[in-house]
Order: sequence, then structure tokens, then C-alpha cells
Amino acid sequence: MSSLSSTPTAADLPTSVERAGAQLDAAVAQIDDLARREAALIDAVNAYCGFTTSVVPPSPVAPLPEPSPAPPVNGGGNGGGTTAPPPQLEGYDYTEAMLMGYSAAEVRDWHTALINFRRALAARPGDLYALAAIANMEAYIADERERAARRQRAIDLQGTLAEAVAIGDWACAAATVDELTTYFPANSLDRARLVTYRGEITGFIEARDRVENWSTVCPG
Repeated sequence: MSSLSSTPTAADLPTSVERAGAQLDAAVAQIDDLARREAALIDAVNAYCGFTTSVVPPSPVAPLPEPSPAPPVNGGGNGGGTTAPPPQLEGYDYTEAMLMGYSAAEVRDWHTALINFRRALAARPGDLYALAAIANMEAYIADERERAARRQRAIDLQGTLAEAVAIGDWACAAATVDELTTYFPANSLDRARLVTYRGEITGFIEARDRVENWSTVCPG
């Protein structure tokens, strides 16, 4: 009889079902929190990747020099009004080409400017001003190509980041943000945003969130 009276009842302690329910509620709350953070990150990344930003520009090149004057039309000395010999035509072609080159350079048409500066050099071989202008145009063109390549790479990385975040490939997202960060100045708003995203992504990695999707977007 005494043994029957000491048997615990459901009112005396939680049942195993109740304990399991409490654990399940905690797990669901954690999943919900991760889902909210994940949705917020996806929205932020999509908004960020929806517009093109400016990348770090290369160093500027030196300004263009002024062209050297063309030879005078009339000869000096005792000859008075003696007309210059045929090389005067070369001087005219040189001046015209240099002026056309400078006009094109003012509107950032580097290729047209380069063509005209090369014409000037052909009219006056070895001319230092034409040589300097040609070197500048070639530097501007190389600079423009580098800028275009950097812009395109940043756009490509933004697309990869959006795709990786959308499916929860946090390993790829982390690597992409790390590279994308290098394309922006240290104190820029773009880099600050990326640093914030990186912190969120680190949290998902530590939580092993959707680990089955890791390394599925980025090659290798």
C-alpha cells in the first residue's frame, strides 16, 4: 500500500511530452529568428545589387601639354615677304591635327584625339608635344579599359552575391563579399554596407544554416 501512495502523478512533475514541447518551441523560435534575419539580409542584398556603384578609380594621368607653335608663314631676315618652302604645309597639318586632338580630348573622346595626335606626329616626326599627347591618350584609354573591367567585375560579383544569399549558400556569399569589398574605397557607404552583410553572413555560417546549400553557387 505504501508503495502505491509514493508513485508520482502527472501533477507532480512535467511529462516528457511537455519537455519535448518546450524544446520544440525553443527550436522553432531559433529557426524563426534565423529566417527573419535571412529575409532581411536577402532584401538588403537585393536592394544593394539593384544599382551600379562606382568602383575605386585608378590614379589620374598627367594633363596634356600645350602644342608647339607651327613655323611662321613668311621667312624672316632680309627676304622680307619671302614665302616659306613646302615644309610649311607640314606645319599647317601639324597645327590642325594638334588642335583637333585637343578638341577631342576636351570631350573625353580619347580615341579620336589619339588619331589626330598621331597625325601631328607624322607631320612633324619626333615632336615632343605630339609624343606627350599620344602617351597621355594611350594612358587615358588604358585607364578607361581598367575602369570598365573593374565595373563589370563588381557587377558580376553583385549578381553572384544575390544568388548565393537567395539559396543560403553562405560560404559563397562570404567569399563574394570579401572580394567585392576590395572594389570600394575604405570610407565609402558601399564598403560599410558590405561589412554589415559580412557580419550577418558570419552568423549564418556559425549557425550552420542551410549547410546543404553551401558552395553550390561559386565555382570550385
